[in-house]
Amino acid sequence: MVKNSLLSLSRRKFWPTAAGMLSLAVSCGRRQTTIKNPQEELPLSETRPITHALGTTRVPKVPQRLVALTGTLELEALLVLGVKPFAAAGDDREFGRTVWQPHLKEQMPGVEMLPSRRNVSLEKLAALQPDLIICALVFQIESIYPQLSQIAPTVTLAPGQPWQSHLRLVAEVVGETEQAKARIATFEQRVARLANTYGERIAGITYTTGSWRNQRQFHLSTGHELDQVLQQIGFTRPPEQAQISEPDRGTLRRADISWERLDLIDTDILFFYNYDYPTIQKAHEQPEFKQFLEKEPLLRRLRAIENERAFLVPAYYWFLGRSMGIPMIVDDLESSVLPAIT
Repeated sequence: MVKNSLLSLSRRKFWPTAAGMLSLAVSCGRRQTTIKNPQEELPLSETRPITHALGTTRVPKVPQRLVALTGTLELEALLVLGVKPFAAAGDDREFGRTVWQPHLKEQMPGVEMLPSRRNVSLEKLAALQPDLIICALVFQIESIYPQLSQIAPTVTLAPGQPWQSHLRLVAEVVGETEQAKARIATFEQRVARLANTYGERIAGITYTTGSWRNQRQFHLSTGHELDQVLQQIGFTRPPEQAQISEPDRGTLRRADISWERLDLIDTDILFFYNYDYPTIQKAHEQPEFKQFLEKEPLLRRLRAIENERAFLVPAYYWFLGRSMGIPMIVDDLESSVLPAIT
């Protein structure tokens, strides 16, 4: 772990050699990994116990080679706390390449990018010689947790919990609990201020969040932490949207809306998730969106589009973001959305 910069340190004395850490054997035609447990290498006085989603783990008080293995919940929390990991997973949704998400990119110079967050290579991870691993309990993490724990003390974050809980846990791991408290308090004060300033003016204004699944279908998304923020400020999501949506993961719910049922998303405001724009945009000002409307004139009848209250919002932090992303949404609401509709 390094505050605000990345240290290039020689291997700490308690670390075994790479060859000692990792040995490979072939059994039944499959490659198996046997790894020495590094938790036995540190004196108890240099560690602290952390209770997390998969148990209690003793972690080093001053980690030097911290890995954010899934590059999601844990990475945003670390960066918000001013802690730059030694290595982290990038976003590998794009075919054939892995990249840093746009809202994180400026803070990632010097951080080694792991090849995939979905398919962890235990051999490559062990070769990095981490002294601490933090990861979200997503993809295959739970099934390989025993092996991860042998490579380095591993702390897991459970999806579906509020971003504040994730931030508090990561802060406990890296010894930044007071900063986490201050960050959360500042966020809550900002939301309360916006509610006091705009609450009465936006009372009853309805909204929809989602994305275009294809040219003839809208992918409705509900149950996100974003909903809590919008509703605390004073916006309203139509209750029928929650009724028609199906459970997705965690608290998220989803539904695919055909053009025949556009009435279900005919709200005062539309927030369209997209991966093309790094910042929030007014939909009616974007040439690509205008071209889309020319092909689909029915959409012009939606109130939000007719009244120029539709916004293209970066999915990287509006939908995927947590400790860093949710406060960034408040930035967008304050600077771009609320002034435009009141």
